[in-house]
Amino acid sequence: MTHKERMLSVFKGEPTDFIPWAPRLDLWYNANKRAGTLPAEYRNATLRDIADDQNFGYHAIVPQFKDLRNPLDDLHRALGIYNLWTMPYSTRLQSDLESGDHLVLGISDTTPPAADFERIRSIGERARSFGPVEYTSS
Repeated sequence: MTHKERMLSVFKGEPTDFIPWAPRLDLWYNANKRAGTLPAEYRNATLRDIADDQNFGYHAIVPQFKDLRNPLDDLHRALGIYNLWTMPYSTRLQSDLESGDHLVLGISDTTPPAADFERIRSIGERARSFGPVEYTSS
């Protein structure tokens, strides 16, 4: 299975050969590339080269963070909300929540720039070590 086939199978609730994993390494890669601190074997590699070599799914999002739809959108970043022209949607904040209500805006899995690459590599190995995965609906 390719990484894409594996991901699509999960969304359909179908079995996969191992747990799909596509770490978001773009922040880690960009920071370490600029600082000259990439692992020695990857000093001249692209992010895709690293993902291919480690058998990770490839995932990267590095938008132009100053390409705002509205000047106020810059203030919303503290809440983790991004409204950029490159996005096919925009998020609007509303103040109609009643006391005690909770609002979850999103969940993000990013790899911090200071992350240890050996730890990242070991997570990928562990995901593959689980072997075939089957999904059941309850």
